[in-house]
Amino acid sequence: MNKLQKISRNLTLGMIGAALLMISDWLSGVLGKGNTKNGLIESNWFKMASWRFEASLIFAAIGVVFFYFGMKAMIQIVSGSKEKNNIIADKMAEVFQIGAVAATVSLLFTHTVTVVLPLLYKELYETALM
Repeated sequence: MNKLQKISRNLTLGMIGAALLMISDWLSGVLGKGNTKNGLIESNWFKMASWRFEASLIFAAIGVVFFYFGMKAMIQIVSGSKEKNNIIADKMAEVFQIGAVAATVSLLFTHTVTVVLPLLYKELYETALM
């Protein structure tokens, strides 16, 4: 497999990863009718099935891995397209590389927190603590 085919494959994996992340967001974000918001708390969280939150975390974990392959391909494209002996192009490629890796890593942590919060609320709602 040559370099262009690998980049193409990784870009496709990145798109699949983005789709999995969208499914993950949908699973944890569709709250249904009659939902009201109180600060960070959504009223329908306790009504939602726990499997939706768990599936959302699984889809996000798999999606981030695939998304990373897509970002890796983008880094290769940006690094390969920069002008020779151009310091600004070199630095911008480095900044893109750092930002791409940071975005990929933070994506999983951000999504995990946004799913764990309603899951904890749901579990606590059914106890005497609430």
